[in-house]
Amino acid sequence: MLRVVSDVATAPGAVSGWVTLRRAAIGAGLALTACALIQLLGRPVGAFLDATVVIWSVVALYNSLDHRCRTAVAAAVLATAAVWFAAAPLLAAGLPGTAAHAALSIVLASQFYAAITHLR
Repeated sequence: MLRVVSDVATAPGAVSGWVTLRRAAIGAGLALTACALIQLLGRPVGAFLDATVVIWSVVALYNSLDHRCRTAVAAAVLATAAVWFAAAPLLAAGLPGTAAHAALSIVLASQFYAAITHLR
């Protein structure tokens, strides 16, 4: 049977919500690991741990092979910023509020990224 390159090669396509959530979780995990290592080395992590985790998770979403990857990452950043400022009162709730705020931002950003890659 004769195969043509177009039969076996796939064009950059859409990304599922689970894949983007996994990418975001990996980015968040790397950020937490880096911050823990900095803390173990005796340096202060600072007051921006939650922002660092969210930023790393959004950066981890980007893959140049995804369909509309630049538009998708821009939408993810805008969604994260909107959640960040809209859910700011959660920060006053201490550690549980901060964790919920970061988790909400990460989930929303990853799902926005997936939704944009599905647009044709």
